Amino acid sequence: MTYDTVVQVVAAMLVAGGIKDVYTTPPAASLCAEPVVVVPGPWDRESRRAEGERAVVHVDVLVVRECLWDALVLTSDIEDVLWAAEWGDYSVTSRGRVCGLDTRSPELLRSDASGRHVYSLEVLLSVERGL
Repeated sequence: MTYDTVVQVVAAMLVAGGIKDVYTTPPAASLCAEPVVVVPGPWDRESRRAEGERAVVHVDVLVVRECLWDALVLTSDIEDVLWAAEWGDYSVTSRGRVCGLDTRSPELLRSDASGRHVYSLEVLLSVERGL
């Protein structure tokens, strides 16, 4: 399947793995009080050739929960889903593809004004795309 952005790729992997309430933009709390939000990060080019380029794309998965323990457990589950995903089946636009995936350790970012806890999981996607 082809997606417009790597954010959509990660969101699709999570939904396919059974994760609920996945968004690519933060929803209003009245719509979903405990979302999983996939947000874009930097694009680090590793190499450029005549036929294309290879880069590492950083994507953050933010897990919002009222219970700190629930946030940590779901973040760990999300990491498991991403590691188990068949990322080779996902392509980014018609010119690129995901060719690798890595994660960094989950990190507690903060508690928001309403008392909800936000954990972050950084996902690193190796992407090749044609020029």
